[in-house]
Formats: sequence, C-alpha cells, structure tokens
Amino acid sequence: MHDDDSVHEPRRWSAGERAARPRALAILLGALAWGLGGGPGGAAELDWARAESIAPGVELGRTTLTKEPLPGLTCPQYAAFDPAAPRTVAVCFARVDLTRPGVRFEATPRAAAWGQPMPPHGDKTFPGHVIRTALQTVPDFAAAERAAGVPVVLAVNAAPWAPFVPGTSFAHADQLGLAIDDGVVVCPPAADRPSLLVRRDGTAEMRLVGVADDLAGIETAVSGFAFCLVDGAPAPPDTVLHPRTGFGLSADGRWFFILVADGRQAASQGLTVHEVGALLRDLGADDGINMDGGGSTTLVARGPGGTDLRLVNRPSGGLRRNGANLAIAIDEHDDQR
Repeated sequence: MHDDDSVHEPRRWSAGERAARPRALAILLGALAWGLGGGPGGAAELDWARAESIAPGVELGRTTLTKEPLPGLTCPQYAAFDPAAPRTVAVCFARVDLTRPGVRFEATPRAAAWGQPMPPHGDKTFPGHVIRTALQTVPDFAAAERAAGVPVVLAVNAAPWAPFVPGTSFAHADQLGLAIDDGVVVCPPAADRPSLLVRRDGTAEMRLVGVADDLAGIETAVSGFAFCLVDGAPAPPDTVLHPRTGFGLSADGRWFFILVADGRQAASQGLTVHEVGALLRDLGADDGINMDGGGSTTLVARGPGGTDLRLVNRPSGGLRRNGANLAIAIDEHDDQR
C-alpha cells in the first residue's frame, strides 16, 4: 500500500461502527478540535464569501491558517519542524454544486495494458499485482482529459495505490480501492477503503463498498485511506502532520468539497487526519474521506474568467505522478441533467 504519507493513519472505521456512531459525538470532538481546525485559525478563515467562482457551480478559496502548538505533534520528512512553535498551513478549498446541470466527474481510466501482470522494476518483482492505471501528474491528467474534449475546470489527486516505493518511479498502479471511470470498473473494491461514488444521475455518496455490491449506475468512483468525518464527527485526534487531500459531501448531498493542505515546508507544515475532518466539517461537509496525501497532494484549477488550468497549491517535493486522479468538468452549455 502507498503509505509513505500515512503510516500513522488512525484506525479505520467499519461500516457497522460508522452506522452506530452517534451524531452527538460531533459535539465532543468539536470541542477537542478547538485549535485543531474547528477553533482559531479554522472555520473563521474558511469563508466562502472570499472564494472565487471559477465556473458555474464551482467555487475555489485559499487561505493560510495559524495553528497553536499541540503536545505530541510530529512532522515526518520535515526536520525543521518545531512542535513548540505555532505552525502555518496553506489551504485550498473548493465546493461543487452537484445540482447544477452539466457537472461531470472524471477519474483516471484503465491503462492500455489493463489486467496484465505488473512488470518488474529493476530487481523487484510484484507477484499478485496487475496493471490498473498509468501514473500521471494531476496537470497531465487534466490536460489529457481536456484533449479528449472534457471541459475540466478543476483536478486533484485521489486514491493511494501500490506498488509504491518512495523515490522510485513506476509506470503503472494497482490496489487503488474501488475505481470507476465512465461506468467502467478500473479497480475492484477493497475492504475498509471508503469510496466517493457518483451516479449517472449526478447524485453522490460516500460509503464502504463490498466486493458483491451492485455497481450498476455508478459513473465515477475513487477511494481513500479512511473516513475522516462521519455524520459531522471528525476522526479521533491524531498527531502526525502531512500534506493532505480530503473529499467531503454535505448532509443533503448537494455539495461536494475538496480540501488540499500543503505540508513539509517552512510556509506550511501540514494537517493531521482529525484536522482534515474538522475543516471539511467547517466547510459544510457531513461526511469526509482522507484521500492520498503527502507528495501526491496537488490541485489545479481554472482561473476566474479564464480557460487555462493553473497549479493552485505547492506540492511538497514537486509534481508526483499518481495512480489515481479526479477531475471536475462543467459543460456550461448543458441545461439538462
């Protein structure tokens, strides 16, 4: 599993735990979140009134949060981190109105060699792995979708993948969790890997998907590491900072949210998983998934009134080729769902 960024992820919640977790817990964890995303430097600065409309139904905001010191925080891969000092976190956040006609989700498609055995890499072999996708940076993925006629306005990294060896460049990916593009299954479900599911009618949900579940009607799916927000309650507090990517959905299913936080840098040290969930809640989400993060965290978006896509965050270590990416496309001339 691609885990350079998430070896310290908290325990994943099962479907039964998710269903049983009471909404009242949100109140308790909300109090714990003061200074962790729900207090100073949190909701007050995640102001949709300051966001820009980059396309009909799509808004993008950026801010820098200030976080007070918290005992036990660590920031792997950033030796200059001082846990006794306040930290800053550069955050980009977006929301998409799923009720707007013309909204479309696109994910990384099957590779040309889909289903074939994973080739060796140097002296390493990968028995049991098969080719699912070809790795691409987020800008290259968005450019390829646009070249195919998809009117992409925003694109972001999505699922973790395997095989993954830090510092080693692979051509293909496997073990993405459930991945579907244009109604075609790219990778089957994996236990305890929650998925964002977008149906052909444009509605969306987040849930664990079993291997025997009916996938008919699912147009797009990508999967993350674990739920970071369930029924308004963030995941339990944790202490490891990384660049992070989080996806969220509002309780009424109208809004899809993206949260991208830079990390491992002097100007931005990153977030914990709990903080991702708390900030998604502050943005308006009721459920949220911690997606792949670390060096994968990348967001590109169209500028207000423009057509070109631009990099809007600062990935740690430069652009990484990812096994799974997600694009939001808007057909501005489509008046029907």
